[in-house]
Amino acid sequence: MALYVFSKSRDVSQQKVDVCIPFAEKEEECTVYVIKVSVGEIWWLVKQRYKNFDLLHQQLVLNHGLRKDLLPAKKIIGNKDPEFIERRRSDLEIYLKKIVQFLEKALPLEVCSFFEFEEYEVYSLVRKLAAELYVNGETKILSGKTISMNPLQLHAVTQKIQLPRSPVEQLNKEQDFAHVLDFLANIESLEIVGNRDFYRNSNLILNNLPFDLSAFKSLKHLCFNGANVSSLICARSLRTSLETLSAHSCGLKSMLEVLVCDSVHKNLEIKVDSPYAWRELVSLDLSENNMTEVSPAAVCLVPKLRRLCLNCNALESVTNLSSLSALEELNLSNNRIRQLPDLHTKLGNVKSLLLAQNRLTNLDGLGKLYGLVTLDVRSNKIADLETIRPVAALPCLEELTLTGNPVTTVLDFRTKVLTMFGNRASEVSLDNEKAMQKELDTVAVLLALSNSAKKLSIK
Repeated sequence: MALYVFSKSRDVSQQKVDVCIPFAEKEEECTVYVIKVSVGEIWWLVKQRYKNFDLLHQQLVLNHGLRKDLLPAKKIIGNKDPEFIERRRSDLEIYLKKIVQFLEKALPLEVCSFFEFEEYEVYSLVRKLAAELYVNGETKILSGKTISMNPLQLHAVTQKIQLPRSPVEQLNKEQDFAHVLDFLANIESLEIVGNRDFYRNSNLILNNLPFDLSAFKSLKHLCFNGANVSSLICARSLRTSLETLSAHSCGLKSMLEVLVCDSVHKNLEIKVDSPYAWRELVSLDLSENNMTEVSPAAVCLVPKLRRLCLNCNALESVTNLSSLSALEELNLSNNRIRQLPDLHTKLGNVKSLLLAQNRLTNLDGLGKLYGLVTLDVRSNKIADLETIRPVAALPCLEELTLTGNPVTTVLDFRTKVLTMFGNRASEVSLDNEKAMQKELDTVAVLLALSNSAKKLSIK
């Protein structure tokens, strides 16, 4: 049986396309045929009912001159019989193989849609993206919202940039790859959402797909969310323009894994003037990873850093941050820190320090952080009131959070802590609440009694 050459087609990858129907199954009282589509080493499963095969066939007959008798005939009675289903499965497989065999590298749009090429295959996926951006790309950019993409989309764009422009693409204005390039060039904030599991019904693992971000000409804010940062092929252009960088739930064990993600050797001898330095980076968020320490080499690569978030890691101490002279905000919450001896020697002039949900028993090492404005040590193991006194003497401290510590159960806890601040008690927010007038009156009395006691002791 001869097949006619299809006039309206779309290019797919240069790799061989193969299809089979390994089995059929019941789904909501209907029989669905599970199609395995393979393009090179990539494969995915598509579920289709017979009526969808029939609809596809009608389109091919009408639009591309396919012979009507190629598709196995319908059967009203007995179409749920196991033997009939198996026979139909085999016949439908032969039908699909004939279509793919005769079409080779150019498949009709209807066939590509039937096989869900736009979800997995590079050419089709990029064209789908181009068509969507042709309609709403400008609106998305003007909204100023963060754009989310997955590694498969980025991988497809990277691959497409390396491929020649196809004749089909030149004829279809809506699916022109230029729409994608224009859109990416104007994105300022990007979130890459990864996954370690198989993607949908395929053998693809998103976090195993390499990609490049060179098409993002205006990018200032980048977030890896559950993605593999090592999949980024080259970060050279990002190092000169990126202002904020985040990597959440990426399994990172060190800062260098993200800062030199595009280098094969992560243990490089890195200096201040290193080509791997992130020149404009002011915010680095590496929360929810597996970091146990901060290496001095990593700190050298972010000279302008003002905000560093290392919460939800496995840090047991604070080290190697003293050279970050611009650092103002440090989040170390939800780690394993027990002590902070002489913290001023390990930090710069930090204004906000978040240490919630650690294992601290005292605040003795924080007494010389003279620029500190905000301190959050909620849900630690601080039980002794006197261990709070060193931070109460800090001249700029305005916010202190102690909720969730054993010390908060002490009788008249708030009054006693506010008294430690002396004449600054009215300026301080303790546990997110300013002192009430009644508390301030009590503090004034206690301070007066304390001053009297001191004068008597001097005499």
